[in-house]
Amino acid sequence: MNLQRFKNYFLLLVVLLYNHAGATTIHNIFCENRAIHFSANAESALKIWKQVDDLNMDLAARTRLFNWLLDPANVKDLKKFTDLFAKQPDLLRFWKEFNNTPDLNLEDIFSKFPQGSSGFYTKFFETFKNTDGTISDDALKFLQDVQDSGADFIGAFKGNAALFDAWRAIFAKSDLRKDPNILNLASEILTSNQLGIDEAILKAIVNAQQAGGANAPIFKELLENILYAEKFAGSTGFDVLISALKNAGLNGASQIGANWTLEYLKKFAGNLDPRFIRFEVDIAEDGTRFVDMVYESPVGRILYEFKSVKPPLPPTDFTRQFINDLGNANSLNEIQWIFDGKKVSSLDPESFIEALRGVNIDQSVIDKFLGAGKTQNDLINEIANRFNDLFKIVP
Repeated sequence: MNLQRFKNYFLLLVVLLYNHAGATTIHNIFCENRAIHFSANAESALKIWKQVDDLNMDLAARTRLFNWLLDPANVKDLKKFTDLFAKQPDLLRFWKEFNNTPDLNLEDIFSKFPQGSSGFYTKFFETFKNTDGTISDDALKFLQDVQDSGADFIGAFKGNAALFDAWRAIFAKSDLRKDPNILNLASEILTSNQLGIDEAILKAIVNAQQAGGANAPIFKELLENILYAEKFAGSTGFDVLISALKNAGLNGASQIGANWTLEYLKKFAGNLDPRFIRFEVDIAEDGTRFVDMVYESPVGRILYEFKSVKPPLPPTDFTRQFINDLGNANSLNEIQWIFDGKKVSSLDPESFIEALRGVNIDQSVIDKFLGAGKTQNDLINEIANRFNDLFKIVP
């Protein structure tokens, strides 16, 4: 070891510990050769000390910081820790800000931070350090998440600094925001060139999901469904579907319906060509009936209505919607009502048929399906005979 370097660092320790942390004695510092280990990294230590002075860090924070660095347990990692603060001096702002926060183990938290990951720190400071040098309110929550999570949490951010945007977007999900799998899904959504979902939209989607309460989609499945929908992002009306996903009104009802549309597409519509799909279609062109999805290919057309509802059934507004579907379809083969099997185990045909018997169906509609001379009762009987083709439960 260079003798002059040791002497210089010895003087630093005397100034540091005698003037600013008087309770610690020079004798204790040299126990177990800690000063010798520390002096080998004197350059970084001097940088840290200057930065601590520049920040006007109070005595308690200074003492805690250097006691940690001089702890015998840290001797083997001393260079790592001193280099960390020397190379990322803004971390000392966080130490100063949260030094007195109860139950916050800063030593443990910063021990988990990565080494030499410039992308991580660029995004970390961009996310949590305000332009005026102050620390954002969310920073404490992130540090607590690091403390409460395993190495895979902070490791995920080291591998993908874009996760900071995802963490912020799903901040309201206090447990799930600590799950690297959830964060990666959210990040893929935010970075998708097709979906057009930014942080503000994803936050709104999170709020709508929470508004749904017990009826809301499972959050992970919701994210998976949205990500799968990339292939349909170019379809007409996709923007309307996204608007429904972020609508928290009526206890998140719009999101529940839109998610069921996406879930059906993910599970059962792999062969559908996105070019022939339209979402939220004003099928009557007068605002009286919007169909969840229309698939219109050269071989035919299907009007899809997706229902993610619990009993009692038929659902609210069934007769108005279905009568409008009859008016706009060219045959019963074009009508498909798809029920969410997670919420409905069976359909009672008679209850649907009885509801239809209680409304008037225009004779022109009856003639269209059955030809002249037939009655409303004849059409309803035909619907009853084909009930399982028209109304389906899918898991």
